[in-house]
Amino acid sequence: MAALLAAAGLIGRLAWLQWLPAMTSGASVDHWHSASIQQREQQVVLSSGRGHFTDRHGVPITGEMIQALAAFPVRYGAWGEPDELDRLAAALDVRSEELKQWLAGLREASFWQAPGEREPLALTAR
Repeated sequence: MAALLAAAGLIGRLAWLQWLPAMTSGASVDHWHSASIQQREQQVVLSSGRGHFTDRHGVPITGEMIQALAAFPVRYGAWGEPDELDRLAAALDVRSEELKQWLAGLREASFWQAPGEREPLALTAR
């Protein structure tokens, strides 16, 4: 009897989770809907594993390839040694505090961008 009651409760809860959010139009539903759309629109492609194709004039036809700094959210302060962060900040031409603030604010994978830009900042060989 108890097992039957538990199974009925579980099935009821699953039905609630599956169908009820679609019937409501509250702010939380709108939030999750917009978050799912945003997730589908954004992507971080580190390497597609495919070659880079060019036309007969050497112009890329499969997209532009750049080297850029990608960072992933980790526990506060688990970013490496302080001297490594200082060297990275110098290579990016920013203060160490600015780099640490950016790292601390990450909530998802992101590329380093120049101030006011939307595209990742291409790194050079220096």
